[in-house]
Amino acid sequence: MASKVVGVDIGSRSIRAVEVRNFASLTPIVTRMHEVALPAGAVRAGEVIEVGTVTAALRSLWSEAKFTTKDVAIGVSGSVVHPRDASFPKAPMQRIRETLPFTVQDLIPLPVAEAIIDFYPASEEITEDGPVVRGILVAASKDALKVMITAVIGAKLNPIAVDLQPFGLVRALDRIGAASGTTVIVEIGSSTTSIIVTAGGVPQFVRSLQIGDDDVTASLAKRLGVSPAQAAQVKSTYGLLANRASAEERPVVEAVYASSWDLLVGIRDTLSYYSAARAGATLDRLILLGDGASTPGLDQLVGDATRIPVQRPDFLAVGTLAKGVSQPSGLLELFVAPLGLAMGAVA
Repeated sequence: MASKVVGVDIGSRSIRAVEVRNFASLTPIVTRMHEVALPAGAVRAGEVIEVGTVTAALRSLWSEAKFTTKDVAIGVSGSVVHPRDASFPKAPMQRIRETLPFTVQDLIPLPVAEAIIDFYPASEEITEDGPVVRGILVAASKDALKVMITAVIGAKLNPIAVDLQPFGLVRALDRIGAASGTTVIVEIGSSTTSIIVTAGGVPQFVRSLQIGDDDVTASLAKRLGVSPAQAAQVKSTYGLLANRASAEERPVVEAVYASSWDLLVGIRDTLSYYSAARAGATLDRLILLGDGASTPGLDQLVGDATRIPVQRPDFLAVGTLAKGVSQPSGLLELFVAPLGLAMGAVA
């Protein structure tokens, strides 16, 4: 029986991992955490493109972090998975899952034979056609998952769990006072943005926008006529707060704002759709995190666009650091996802 597990988040820019003891308990203890960079193109929108590169990076990660277990819980997101709202006539969950291959082809964008399909119940409702179970239907590409698992096994690791990364975020962030009311989690990754609505720790809605921080940076680079690296520096320096900019800085801030517009609209429209589809639904708080969440002023603009109070997550409110744990040099909140993945593993 495993006593520790490592949650692994394979992103487009890097691989982040968190080793957790007591991972299935209410008090998970982080014993190690580390990150290694990935070259551009090795992973794209959650899909492993270069197996050998990812395998080598995982080996380096284990060597540098000195993780003490090879049991891993892996997150999948982006173009690899397709979450959809769905409802089915009320029945035992085993029966609902058995019938999925025969009932969901019209709901998913890939052939059933090429997908791994599951259904996660969120609530029960009474409709004019009788009682139904409403929840999230998830279809994942078999081929894409096979490639990811091949990369992990190639690093001599033992995948004991493969989970939808947004579910890992819900699992972790539910610990920081989000158990009451309805919470929106927005994770802005490098190439995709995940939007999750959760109530009482149960995911109600999941969407993945095919736009992320790299898209904002690329748009800004084009507007300013600079390299992506220079644009990223401009974005982190000037941010989005035009009212704090000098007359000389204002055109640059306006360019950052214009480059971020599609992302802001995507988040706003997604939540407007959710609210319109659920009459009377309220959204009490929004937790903003991810590679693209630290642009100065972005949290304020997301709050203005959605009219929902925005907060940033506190990693240390989720897990306890064991004595002597070496913390990464970057934002600790970026390790919330792998922590949540580890917390969902089964011993």
